[in-house]
Amino acid sequence: MAIERLVEGWTQRLIFQLKKWDTVTEDWIPIPAVEINGTTVTLIMRDKDGVAITIAGTVGWLSTDNATVYFDPDDEDLQAADSPIAVHWKIHDTSHKDVFIPKGEGDVWIVSAQ
Repeated sequence: MAIERLVEGWTQRLIFQLKKWDTVTEDWIPIPAVEINGTTVTLIMRDKDGVAITIAGTVGWLSTDNATVYFDPDDEDLQAADSPIAVHWKIHDTSHKDVFIPKGEGDVWIVSAQ
């Protein structure tokens, strides 16, 4: 689980690299492009009470070559009242299969008031 600290009203692009555990190297590696080419990515956010947060900003792949995703938040997407926010990236493939990164407990975004 990673922790990201942000300020309410943040609108600058946020960039993250999605990784998976590699059993050969026994280390975290970027998800290989062959596993994510042709997929779509969605950002799933839940507030401190577990309620889904509807976002107005945009989300997508910045590069499937190095498994980087972006979130361009709208000025209302990140609110201190929702914090801490649990975050998962949902990868949906052409076979209608879904994967969530991280697999278990979500990353945590702590949003402070301005």
